[in-house]
Amino acid sequence: RHQCTGFLRHNAQRGGDGMRPAALARIAMRHTLCLHTPETVSPLQEIRRKITCQSVSSSSLASATTAAASFSGRRHRQYPYSSLLPLPKMRLRRQAPVLAGVPNDGETEIVVARSSASAQELSEMAHDKLSWRRSTVGTVESEAVLSAWSEVEELSDRELGELTEEAYLLSHEVNTPEDPHRPVFHLMPTHGWLNDPNGPIYYKGRYHLFYQHLPGPCSEWAYGIVWGHASSKDLVHWRREHIALSPTPRSYDSAGCFSGCAVVDTNGSPTLLYTGVRLRSDESFPLPPENYDLQLPFIESQLAAVAVDRKLAVWRKLSQPVVELPPPQDELPLTGWRDPFILKPRTAGNESNEWVMLIGSGIKGVGGTVLLYRSAHLSYGWSYSGTLCTGDLRHGYMWECPLLVQLPPDADEFSSDVDTSSDRLDYMLCVSPDEPSNPTLYWIGHFDGEHFDLENADGPYALDLGNTLYAPNTMVGPKGRPLLWGWIQEVRLPSTQHSYAGCMTVPRVLSRSSDGRLMQRPAREVNCLRGREPMLNLDVVEVGDEQPVSLEGVYGTELDIVIRLERQGASASGLKMRSFWKSDPAATSGDMSLLFDWNHGVLDMVSDAESEGVTPNRVGGPLSHDRSKPLELRILLDGSVVEVYASSGEVLSTRVYRGAIPYDCKDAGLSLVSMDGATTASVEVFEMESIWKRPAGEEAEDGNIDSPTADGDEFMVPSPIAQSN
Repeated sequence: RHQCTGFLRHNAQRGGDGMRPAALARIAMRHTLCLHTPETVSPLQEIRRKITCQSVSSSSLASATTAAASFSGRRHRQYPYSSLLPLPKMRLRRQAPVLAGVPNDGETEIVVARSSASAQELSEMAHDKLSWRRSTVGTVESEAVLSAWSEVEELSDRELGELTEEAYLLSHEVNTPEDPHRPVFHLMPTHGWLNDPNGPIYYKGRYHLFYQHLPGPCSEWAYGIVWGHASSKDLVHWRREHIALSPTPRSYDSAGCFSGCAVVDTNGSPTLLYTGVRLRSDESFPLPPENYDLQLPFIESQLAAVAVDRKLAVWRKLSQPVVELPPPQDELPLTGWRDPFILKPRTAGNESNEWVMLIGSGIKGVGGTVLLYRSAHLSYGWSYSGTLCTGDLRHGYMWECPLLVQLPPDADEFSSDVDTSSDRLDYMLCVSPDEPSNPTLYWIGHFDGEHFDLENADGPYALDLGNTLYAPNTMVGPKGRPLLWGWIQEVRLPSTQHSYAGCMTVPRVLSRSSDGRLMQRPAREVNCLRGREPMLNLDVVEVGDEQPVSLEGVYGTELDIVIRLERQGASASGLKMRSFWKSDPAATSGDMSLLFDWNHGVLDMVSDAESEGVTPNRVGGPLSHDRSKPLELRILLDGSVVEVYASSGEVLSTRVYRGAIPYDCKDAGLSLVSMDGATTASVEVFEMESIWKRPAGEEAEDGNIDSPTADGDEFMVPSPIAQSN
């Protein structure tokens, strides 16, 4: 048996941290290609060597291991072992299914020793790590992980769980040559569909972010949506938690747990409020009364769930809706009724004792609207109080995911002295009109506790100048900062070749400028993902007319790029990103240029060669920047994700599918460009680390693997996902 571990370590020691992770991955791939046996280095062996392999960074080691593990999986399917691979018995939870072995016929069928679940059900659960955590099935997709299990039978259940998860992360969370478009520092599930962020909340020292999710390998939305869950101690490093909410058959949410919010009740209990949907064709529930029926394909109800444990891993659904029916349709003919958002308003320095709930809706023939409900109690007693405000059809017929956020003055991010006593109460009303292909809109105006003054508000403006952001959600952090996450969509065509779709933005801090504009910046914690030293630091460089300056020495696809541009006669200047479509058929974008038009004050992402049906020719919009002054752009490049933060407060988010960087390429294909004149620029580039690395000193899973639920019951496997007829 030929081990490539020593080969990798030898090359890592020769190259040190100066050797790029991508280069190490290619070394591992080439070396493994030379093998004539299906064995290769196991991820767990690399985990054990991480401490001793001092001269290579963890990201480099992870990248190298990923390539080897990935190829191992392909060889295993091509040259299956002739006998069963023994697996250790796993007892991570009582009454959980126990694995006996895996048949090596090239398939992923599971042989179960003691379980009432079928092999097909277990195989489906095994595609998603969150489901594995509940069912103790593990993943059968990475044979490298399975082969490693045979070496760790002497480990305890807890140790086995921790090591297996670490191996899974190494095998799936690193951007590899096989999938150069997968983000690594934007939050997303291992597999499956992701859309709206739900219920961000800070509780007991941890940030929690929930999200709309379809587990398993898929890249298209369907009924049966669940609430995925991730948490973080520091807003930097994240871990995936158990699925928080899943559809319950023959109930108000049998077809899906739609979007909502999270809030801590006055008694200290974290509570989720969300829209549950059941299909009109579901005969287990009667249809609503005719005057309350919106005649949609699904029936919407507003539901609640209360946390059972302090880790927010287990939730108990309330048996009855908090609001079951919308207002009567003969009084208010609505186009929809979903996505509750909870707040306690602050008016003239006095805080109301009532809860206020906003629900997204629209009035037929009029336009989008936000409905307002009030209650003295979070989980019951809600009464309809009227409309918060109503738009017109120019701005959408249905307003989804409404947000109402009070904006603090633009000050230092970590200042705890947030001024909320001013008579000028500036609120941001944010709505997502109609469907994800439309831009999310916002207004800045005044909220008196009952109505938002839309007529005199400033707006509407696009929350993001790109073509991918939709359905954001917000929370107020422990330091008084309003934090926002948004859904970054894919813009490639759905395909069975893609096992995932969608990710979150990095956390954004919201504030208002001295002249009342919205300011959006990455949370300062994002800086902690940077490498210790910049990959490139150019103080001053002059970029001539159509004389691009290549960013030599910059490698990889996970980068934090800060560019300061000063006009020296140019009409436009910025950053060009070269496409590698000639060498990688997975590339669906041509060369892309991020350009600021100095004459018109517009920031655009422009495609030099459009791919039909996938990449738009141009996305962007105006900046409030003073064009007589230098412009700073912070560009977060993560696989296919591009987030651009302008110093004037605007953001442009999009997707660019450039393909894998060729082996013989000397840089990342990035260059400064200037048109119709010169531009003076300074550049600083950092390599970014994955958010899925466990920070030093944090206990593995905080005991979640072996701990029973807070009420002493077993942790239940999610209900089967209801599918559309």
